[in-house]
Amino acid sequence: MYDEATLDDWETILTLSHRWFFPEVKQLAIRELQKQEMADVKRIALYHEFGVDRTLLIPHYVALCEREQPLTLDEGLTLEMETTVMVAWGREAVLSSRLADGSLNPQWLLAMVRDVFKVPPYPVEAVVTPINGDTTITPTHPKQDQAPPPPAKDTVNGSNTGASVSDINCQSVQLTDSTALGNGNNADDNDQDEQENDTGDEQPGSAAGQRQQNKRKIKKKKAGKS
Repeated sequence: MYDEATLDDWETILTLSHRWFFPEVKQLAIRELQKQEMADVKRIALYHEFGVDRTLLIPHYVALCEREQPLTLDEGLTLEMETTVMVAWGREAVLSSRLADGSLNPQWLLAMVRDVFKVPPYPVEAVVTPINGDTTITPTHPKQDQAPPPPAKDTVNGSNTGASVSDINCQSVQLTDSTALGNGNNADDNDQDEQENDTGDEQPGSAAGQRQQNKRKIKKKKAGKS
């Protein structure tokens, strides 16, 4: 369908879709660019400039780290300082980690490239294919319908409570409500005690009633003397 479009056409489409925030058009351009022949340095610089998923660049990072020739001045200028330094780190790691027969552990190589070139940390399945002594790594994206990880457990006072943050918040609300209800019950009990005391004052046979009568007598005597 897009056979007539050239590499320059897809680069232009990628540039404009990124600038105008057309994600679907951008993904289309990336898919078509993946089918085009392009130098490793040029592809890395292009994808970095427009924020393309770095997982797609893993084979090209590996190629720059494994090749015998170092980066040229023009390649370094194209990649810019940060990526050039990353390539230098990767090449040093490869040189110091080759086995006795000159080969590399493919799993180590993949982990090193992901770490040095800041490839996103989500799990990526990779097909590792040795070809003529060189290592070819073909990354594949994770499944889109993969379930998200379970929510992290909250820690209270240095110990794991075994409950999520939302559960702890609900428990706090429940405890607050029950405490408020308890305070209300205490207030009702205090009111009932006051009512009983008032009732006791009016009962002639109670101790409280006797004390009340004594107070009244004392008041009457003071009033008579005055």
